[in-house]
Amino acid sequence: MKKFFYSALLLGLLMSCDENTFTNDIEIPQQESDRSLVVEAVFIPGIDTVMRLSVVPTFFIDEVDFPQEEDLIPVSFSYILSDDTDGEVLMSGSCEECNDMDVDLRSVQFEIGHEYSLQVDAEGYDLTTARSQYLSPGVLSIERATLEDNELRLTAKIADVNDQDDFFAFRSVQKSFGENEVILRTRNSLFFDDLRFEESYSTSVLSDESFAGQSMSFTYDAFLDFWSGADSVRYIFQAVNWTEDYYRYERSLLNAEIAEYFPFSEPSSIHSNFDNSFGIFAIMNISQDSVTLR
Repeated sequence: MKKFFYSALLLGLLMSCDENTFTNDIEIPQQESDRSLVVEAVFIPGIDTVMRLSVVPTFFIDEVDFPQEEDLIPVSFSYILSDDTDGEVLMSGSCEECNDMDVDLRSVQFEIGHEYSLQVDAEGYDLTTARSQYLSPGVLSIERATLEDNELRLTAKIADVNDQDDFFAFRSVQKSFGENEVILRTRNSLFFDDLRFEESYSTSVLSDESFAGQSMSFTYDAFLDFWSGADSVRYIFQAVNWTEDYYRYERSLLNAEIAEYFPFSEPSSIHSNFDNSFGIFAIMNISQDSVTLR
């Protein structure tokens, strides 16, 4: 009897509603697009000789949409790279109607523990600044390497020798030596069968939270690229110590890519360490070891 009463009550309510009650469209006001910059500058002393500084105007609504190459808008800008710890300007320059420039940093001596800032002043945009600390590297060593049918199985060890928060990203460089040639191949995407490793947008990352103050050994497989005439291969394994900002930047890029292909995933914004713009500035340290295979 109660079920019949509630059903009749619900039917009466529905019949008493205006026929347009459930068909009204909801109008969401469009937010006006704002102009902003995407600035990227990443440098690894001892490995890189120049820092590629990219300054790209972009239009966005709520979240940054990184522009495609065909959509790039040239802009005039200047930059100042400073050692904030010593209060010293290290380098400055400018670029007219462009989107990127190479900053030669071979003469700059970066010091561990110092904080560096990059200031970018683009015509028609707000002055923007980001900061990055130059962290000490981990200690990476190759313990064992075996090669069979171009498949390299490598066991390496990384040691955490400081009290800072470290995020180690791994990559490899392969140098193939022939009679009159040296062929170089760099791989950023390495895959580890180890749950302690996280995937980021470009490579695998290991946080020292899992082995802080200790050493950790791990094994992974890699396929080598041999060219005809190559007498030997020098395999260089590298651990780049990412800053926390760069780690969060890479992780947010991965999450944004996942969200693009899976519509029911959580929306993701891109992490940035610039004020008044978007993008990333990072000065990163590196440790490496190598093995020669014949």
